[in-house]
Amino acid sequence: MNKLLKTIILTMISILSFMTISMAVDNAYQIELLCDKTEVKEGETFVITVEIDPTNTEGGIGAYMAELKYDMALFEITNLEGIGNWDTPMINEGKMIATTKDGECVTTKQEIAKITFVAKADVVNTTSEITVENFEASNTETILPTESKKVEIGNEQTDINDNKDDQYNEIEVGNNSNSNNTSNLKLPYAGLQKTMIPIGIIIIAIIIGVVFYKKYQKNTK
Repeated sequence: MNKLLKTIILTMISILSFMTISMAVDNAYQIELLCDKTEVKEGETFVITVEIDPTNTEGGIGAYMAELKYDMALFEITNLEGIGNWDTPMINEGKMIATTKDGECVTTKQEIAKITFVAKADVVNTTSEITVENFEASNTETILPTESKKVEIGNEQTDINDNKDDQYNEIEVGNNSNSNNTSNLKLPYAGLQKTMIPIGIIIIAIIIGVVFYKKYQKNTK
């Protein structure tokens, strides 16, 4: 890592030891999750696109951090990419972090990331949630939180059988399957539980340092 970048990051962390970055209490911006399909079978892929609208955010947004939660027994991430001027997010233990490529803040509604999943198992007669929560963005001066968003993925399956006895048995099996699938939803989600605010602030500080570093590189070219 460049010596200048190391200096910037260490300086930001040192400053945070004596002061607190202000956090907005209202939602100055919104995020949305757009999914190309809501019903999948085992082996099928689907794409979730993260969209952000910082239109009403003073100074715009140049970096973000969020927690991505989903049932690892059912789904697996196969591809992750940034969109437009956004870097491909770094993801570690459920935490997703990214900045703009040029270090500049954006002020218009736009898509920022695409996450491709594959269904590892059939999601039949039930639904499972994929959630982006604890989303925090930065304009290099302020941490701006916003509300969590989620999408539901499932697959409703109905069998038609003229034999009434078979129909009854299928309903009974379906009910038992629902019970089992409900218990499956209690499996641990990917990622850590919500971290303490000071840790989040330090991570945002590092992001801010990277943004400043990118701006410095751009201005010296």
